[in-house]
Amino acid sequence: MSLEISCSCQHNKLVLNGPVIMRFICHCLICQNVYKAPYADVVVAWKNDIVATKPQTLEFKKFRMPPAVNRGLCTQCQKPVYGYLKSYVKHDLAFIPAQNFKDPSVLPKPCLHEFYHRAVSPIEDGLPKYYGYMHSMFGLSKALIKSLHSL
Repeated sequence: MSLEISCSCQHNKLVLNGPVIMRFICHCLICQNVYKAPYADVVVAWKNDIVATKPQTLEFKKFRMPPAVNRGLCTQCQKPVYGYLKSYVKHDLAFIPAQNFKDPSVLPKPCLHEFYHRAVSPIEDGLPKYYGYMHSMFGLSKALIKSLHSL
């Protein structure tokens, strides 16, 4: 499966040549700041499956101490394109804003909310909501493992 991805200004175009592992909603303060929105709707995939046509137009930044997502921002519009988390097990995980997919209708539905204690726009959708850092990391890890088993 190949899915087209781009930032909002179309300066960065990527292709995801692999499966979407899962999708979730993050309400953390970093996502609120980087996305300039109340939350981030994020898709998880393998970083090795992403092909960037102009990797030099991405600037990667970390917004907290490791372990932290290394967030790739477009050098032109300064919007998030994709980020990744270094894995010391097998493959790095990529985190891609759902809005960056050319056809978001092909994506799975979100499966949880993390850092919900930071929610500025509560969402009543019946999905599990995780509060606090440890609880959020546990919920995300549990959902990730479940999703990996169903690939």
